[in-house]
Amino acid sequence: MDKNFETLRWGPLVTRQYIDPLITQELYTLGLNSTIPFDTYIYNNLDQETLYSEEQIKYFGTKLTPYINDYVLEHNTYYHRDSYPTSYNWNLDGLWINVMGNNQFREPHIHHNCDISFVIYVKIPIEALKKEGNPISGTTVLTTGQASDNRAKVQNIDTHIIYPYENEMVIFPNNLLHYSVPFENKDTTRITVSGNITLK
Repeated sequence: MDKNFETLRWGPLVTRQYIDPLITQELYTLGLNSTIPFDTYIYNNLDQETLYSEEQIKYFGTKLTPYINDYVLEHNTYYHRDSYPTSYNWNLDGLWINVMGNNQFREPHIHHNCDISFVIYVKIPIEALKKEGNPISGTTVLTTGQASDNRAKVQNIDTHIIYPYENEMVIFPNNLLHYSVPFENKDTTRITVSGNITLK
């Protein structure tokens, strides 16, 4: 590191990585066939939001292990926790599919009773979104801390917009406020899979 200049790493750790498309395809097929209701405390206007079975959660927990362990290792590096283990014993406590139709969205929220959360982008009609004319339709917004005063000459970055791609997994702390911008497309759906992880 250059001792004359340093940028401090600050705030929540969010990672983006591509996962095996075969995992995404399995999540898609099994998720659409799920009829287990997902009871959520936030407003729900989605076409479908259902849970995977306990057996399926265990199965996908194994499939997603290398990606989740990458997040834990990055966390230890990010925060200079050299004494921490390079992997944790953890549980995948919840896994559910979200099928979003025209003008549907997910309001700002955090995830409770877990340590880490994630979203996997399963079916994202990027070209269809562009045709609607809204450049942020169907994107995910992450926000943390306090927004800068508009009059301030030095601004802090408190919001990040994720333009999703299929087969991408975004992992973040459970208490990071996030939401999805209304999806504007009458001809197709935006499909994601969300999950919660508890560290032991």
